[in-house]
Amino acid sequence: MVKTYIDQWLYTFPWSQVISGFWQKYPNPYSGHILSEDVYYRTITDDQTLLTKRLLTKTNKIPRWGERIFSRGSVSTIAFIIEESICDLKQKTLTTITKNINLTYLMIVDETCIYRPDQNDETRTICEKKVLATSELFGFKTVLETFAIKRYKKNQELASLGLEFTLHKLFLPHSPLPPVIDKMPELPEVEYARKLLSRFLNHTHITKVSYPDADSLARRFMNCTPTTFANSLVNRKIIDIKRHGKYLWFEMADQQPLTPIFHFGMSGGFRIKSAPDVTYAKEIKLVKMKAKNEVDGQCESFVYDEQLDADLSWPPRFTRIRFTTATGHDVCYTDLRKFGRFHLVDSITPLSCLPLSKLGFDPYLDMPKLEKFIDLAQSYRPASIELKALLLDQSFCAGIGNWIADEILYQSSFHPRKRLNTLNDEQLKLLHKNIDYVIRTAVDAGGNERFPREWLFHYRWTNKRETEDYYKLAIKFDTVGGRTSAYVPQRQKLSNVEQQQVDVKLAAKERKRKSKEKTEEEDSVDEENKKIIDSADIKVSKRKISIKKMISTDSEVNEPLVKRKVPIAPSVISNRPQRACNQKTINYQD
Repeated sequence: MVKTYIDQWLYTFPWSQVISGFWQKYPNPYSGHILSEDVYYRTITDDQTLLTKRLLTKTNKIPRWGERIFSRGSVSTIAFIIEESICDLKQKTLTTITKNINLTYLMIVDETCIYRPDQNDETRTICEKKVLATSELFGFKTVLETFAIKRYKKNQELASLGLEFTLHKLFLPHSPLPPVIDKMPELPEVEYARKLLSRFLNHTHITKVSYPDADSLARRFMNCTPTTFANSLVNRKIIDIKRHGKYLWFEMADQQPLTPIFHFGMSGGFRIKSAPDVTYAKEIKLVKMKAKNEVDGQCESFVYDEQLDADLSWPPRFTRIRFTTATGHDVCYTDLRKFGRFHLVDSITPLSCLPLSKLGFDPYLDMPKLEKFIDLAQSYRPASIELKALLLDQSFCAGIGNWIADEILYQSSFHPRKRLNTLNDEQLKLLHKNIDYVIRTAVDAGGNERFPREWLFHYRWTNKRETEDYYKLAIKFDTVGGRTSAYVPQRQKLSNVEQQQVDVKLAAKERKRKSKEKTEEEDSVDEENKKIIDSADIKVSKRKISIKKMISTDSEVNEPLVKRKVPIAPSVISNRPQRACNQKTINYQD
């Protein structure tokens, strides 16, 4: 069995630019899974066709269920991919064929992409993608093929976004770079969105609300429908845009008890046409494995430009909600992953209603004084919570997400697993200071400024498990509070007692994990054996039924012969007198 996946991607750039960007797309913020790329063959044929062969090296992360099936180390964590491309300048087509050359005993993933100009608009390029996943591993074919298609969907989206990023950087240098969407919006992103909306929506009316993809968005409305949410916005005057933590809402002038609230989820944000645009992106260290040299600073932390390029497409990709204002501004809420949430609160004071009422203090708007902060920390339960989990708890401090929590702990020299009840007043004072420092620095960097170069922020996005910070100290990664945490062990240390407690906890967790895996494996074996036994029982039962049917059929056929009585003429027996009989012989006499 072969599983197939077909997709299409539209680039708002002409074919010639897309082809030029195709050869320059590595590295980019979306290509963390690409370790290296090497061109080992290239030629131009007589008919002006460019033939190229590249070797791509990618990461090959083994899923948890795969580790239970295959022994650790038996499956390579690196995949080697051959990419053959045919660029026909006359026909204006670029065809790429990629196939893995190792791990073929598990599966073969064959991808074909065709880039050609859009027939309806020559300034756009369409990429048609088709992938075939084939596995011949007995017993695991369906599982492996399904997994291959699922992983391909994720990687091809990253590849397409990476090419778009490269095209913007090459051909629209004066426009904002497209957002790097693999980081959840946190307090600084939502605060800048609030400032942007306040600048263009305050003291204006929304005249129209539309949903380009209403069906897929309906489940993201928590306590209302898309229609009621739209009605709460239309023909109402906005006097201010408010924010608390990661939530943002519109304050209306009519004082009606209907307040629309937005949560950006994992990739949400606002774009405004004909207005200065802002794109928040992670500053990432770009590594080119082939040349062995590092390229820093290719992506600004914040990019701000007063003049948008007129060629930018509108509405932008992944638009979920579109607003039109009385002043002529066109506002789009975009969300690639569709994890944003929308609430409609029946109150003019939404902070007193769910979901806002359960949030803790906002470290940018109302950072508590030191004494109150210490009281909040010391009264928090459970007191033994790890610091990383504490900072991520929105009921304690609203707006702090994964990378901000790591930065605060890095600046404070606290290990992510350090427990709250081990901090003294001086350490709580340091934590209080760095929460305020990191949040305000991140928000104030909304212009052309960068974050301080010594921040961990610049070095945690490499997607590598071996990297260094500004001071050349090794960065390690661990899962704390349910999130991947970056920290520097040489700087963020635990005491001997704390380290022993952590080791005991991790050992117990590992034993529990192995026990669970063993139980699941045994259950799987038992289930498989049960299926085999049931299958055998079914076969035996079918055999018995077949035999019974055969016997029954034979009986029905033979029954008339067995039970049939041969008619005897009674006149012969009754008229003939009985003869004398001997016990040994019977003599018939006439």
